[in-house]
Amino acid sequence: MNMPKEILIEVCRSYSQKVSHPKNRYENSDFFCSAKIEVPEKQIKKASEKLDKFVQDEVLTSVRNWQLENMPEPKEELQYEPIKPTAEEREMLQKEADRIIAEGETDEEKQKRWEVEQQESPIMSPKDL
Repeated sequence: MNMPKEILIEVCRSYSQKVSHPKNRYENSDFFCSAKIEVPEKQIKKASEKLDKFVQDEVLTSVRNWQLENMPEPKEELQYEPIKPTAEEREMLQKEADRIIAEGETDEEKQKRWEVEQQESPIMSPKDL
C-alpha cells in the first residue's frame, strides 16, 4: 500500500520596526526579521501564530538592545541646596522675631506682614530660574 504524502504548506511571517535615532532626528534605524516554516495543512494557524510571535520578539529584542547602546545618559537631576542666611541676615531676622514677640503682634498684623513679604520676595521654584 502506498500512503499518500502529507501536503506541506510554507508559512512565512515578517515584522519590521523603524526607530528614530535619539541624537540625530534625521537618522533612523530599521529592524527586520523574517522566518518561514513548512507545516502540515492542519497546523497552519498555530504555526503562523508562533512564527508571528517569534519574528516580533526578535525585532523588539534587537530594538531594545540598540536603544540601550544608543540612548543618551539621563540628565542628572538638579539638586537645590537650601539658601542659608548670612550671619548678618540671621541677626536681622532674630531682631525682627524678638521685636514681634515683645510687641505681641496680632494675627491680623502677622497676616498683613506675611502678604507684604510675599509680594516683596516671592518664593521661586526651580522652573523660574
